[in-house]
Amino acid sequence: MTNKRFGCEICHKQFSRVDYLSRHLVNHDAVKPYPCQQCNVAFARRDLRDKHLKSKTHQRRIEYLRAQDGVSHEPQTYSTTAEKPPERSPDSYRWLFGDYEYDQSASSLDEPQMEPVYPDFSIIPEPSLTRKDIYSEETIDMLLGMLQLQSLRTSLSPMAVSYFADLFWSNFDTNYPIIHRPSFGCHKHPFLLTLVIVIGMAYSKSSSNMDMAVRIQRRLLKLQMSLLCDSQDLKLELMQSFALTCYFCSNIGDSGLQKQMRLFHATIIGVLDVPSLTRSLQEPQLSELDNVSPAQLHELWHDWIQYESRKRLAFFAYICDSQHAYLNECHALISIFDLQLDLPYTDAVWTASDANLFMSEYSKQPRELIPRRRQSVSLQIENSINIMPHIKEEGKWPNFLFSLRRLMQPYKDHQKEYNMNCFSQFSRLIFLQGLISITWDLRWKGLQDLGIVSNKKMSALVLRLQDAYNQWREYFDFQILTTNNTFLKKDDSQSTTLAHLNRYDTSPIFWNNLTQYQFGLLLLHVDTFAVYKLATQYANAVSRENPYPRINVPTKIRAWIRSPSSQLSLNNACKLLRTVFLSTGIISSIPHLAEYVATSCLALWCYETFREDIPAGVKQSSFPNPIRYMHNGMVSQNITKEDTLQYLNLIIEKEEYGGREYEFTIRQQYIQGLLCYFSLLLDLNEWKSLNINGSLLRQLVFKKYQQQ
Repeated sequence: MTNKRFGCEICHKQFSRVDYLSRHLVNHDAVKPYPCQQCNVAFARRDLRDKHLKSKTHQRRIEYLRAQDGVSHEPQTYSTTAEKPPERSPDSYRWLFGDYEYDQSASSLDEPQMEPVYPDFSIIPEPSLTRKDIYSEETIDMLLGMLQLQSLRTSLSPMAVSYFADLFWSNFDTNYPIIHRPSFGCHKHPFLLTLVIVIGMAYSKSSSNMDMAVRIQRRLLKLQMSLLCDSQDLKLELMQSFALTCYFCSNIGDSGLQKQMRLFHATIIGVLDVPSLTRSLQEPQLSELDNVSPAQLHELWHDWIQYESRKRLAFFAYICDSQHAYLNECHALISIFDLQLDLPYTDAVWTASDANLFMSEYSKQPRELIPRRRQSVSLQIENSINIMPHIKEEGKWPNFLFSLRRLMQPYKDHQKEYNMNCFSQFSRLIFLQGLISITWDLRWKGLQDLGIVSNKKMSALVLRLQDAYNQWREYFDFQILTTNNTFLKKDDSQSTTLAHLNRYDTSPIFWNNLTQYQFGLLLLHVDTFAVYKLATQYANAVSRENPYPRINVPTKIRAWIRSPSSQLSLNNACKLLRTVFLSTGIISSIPHLAEYVATSCLALWCYETFREDIPAGVKQSSFPNPIRYMHNGMVSQNITKEDTLQYLNLIIEKEEYGGREYEFTIRQQYIQGLLCYFSLLLDLNEWKSLNINGSLLRQLVFKKYQQQ
């Protein structure tokens, strides 16, 4: 028998010759350089691809992939657009949800049982931030002259401005990487240079800097609106500045800027014109570049930066528009069907510092399809294929609409999906925002608007959306867990993986993703604006003379409190609050998170105040007095913090207390502590655009005991 002396350290298979072992090791490489263009799969060795091409299943797989995944059987370039722009047609969520029969008797997916997986990227060096030569004395003088704010010169030294720019890159850019940092410099448009400073000021945790940022932004908005009247064509940097202004005014600025943005939001979104922007995008050809000169390579890199930046700008405009809609109770202007775009490329490609490194990372992008991860629940589906003719087929990189569709539709045997290393945290945030925008849009649409037949109940769509949210969470947790395991090994096997392509650390975007997911589930079941209006009405009516005012509770709120979904809502609200409770600093890194926190508090208060299952032995006069939370005329953070944790654990862990009467009373006490604790946290928040502040939460607790 042959002595097999050469073993594979990965799978422990033995070989008799070292060249056999070398050939075998190629199978373990994550980079597969031999693709099958028709099936959109790749192989580590050429002989394996040749064998596949001769197989009997080759043609069957072509037809199957076309039917199941919408992937073309023809060889495709990396172009993201068809030669003829697609015709616009009415939105149809039927294409996303699929033509299925939902078994409502089956238990829907609950939130994954695992706690949030926290990444560990301590071994990865942080990239450098702002180059000190970008904001020189001359550049600062030029910007202040443009703004006619020379009086601010003493407050804006090159060192201070560079510090503000660093805050922009470490906070905003990690959440929304839409500006290419390696190519950012003093040659950029003055509007864009100004907004990097302004947004950075907002993260400095200084009231004076925030006031200065609002002052600069107010002046800049006037210049931007004036420019719109004189410009026929807007370049990329100008469009980026308009999108950043939209974000700042809606999420960070004071009430004056927020009011102006309600007027100008539609104008800015119209100027960006996302449908036209997406149709005009075409990715540069970056294959077979072995003999190009360094100058040509740099030019191609520049063209790709323009392409990728415009794509990211379109997604960012969509995020801003979607958030503006559900935080201001209005319609979104950008439909998910306007975004027929590939998702952003990986972090490694986007942050490459030069053309050579860019090409090296670009060649590693995983473009092959792999078997889809099986869902936790199986749903019954029909066999019909629902393809909308105006939606382009998916190409060589994950597409926004198709990625969203995979979350919406149930698992099918032999179904394919893209390698998870294609998806950065920003990409995960984009199609999570897609789920939230659909959730909000369902409130404005009837069944006929959704493109579904009348016997499909809205409750079935809500369950499907809930499953989609939790599928998103399972993928998110799985990718973080896999990435952690890869980097914690700290051995040479890392070189054969693609985990380095994306950063899955605990930067602001990690917390943004986690809290957006929790808020999306809350928004799915709770009418947040009805809750806010009810709380405001109650706070205005309650007093010491009228401690229990008669409030006309809307029918939809009553129905929600009585429904089983109210318990899911309480659970999701508490999980969002616990995330912030355990990491209070994140509220300073994510502007809209403060409003999510306040909304979650009001949802809990609404349920506990207007619930109808009051035990027979409990009277309103016996409710606990919140005076215990006061110390020297101030709310005591220590006592409220303890009761907050008790309430969160009671709801999330479903802890049991002795008797219904005692449990009801203790929950009435703990909810008061929770409102007081988070009111203090909201008061420390610097974001001026917050609609719900700490005083409203305290009025709900203390006003009935105060002298008029």
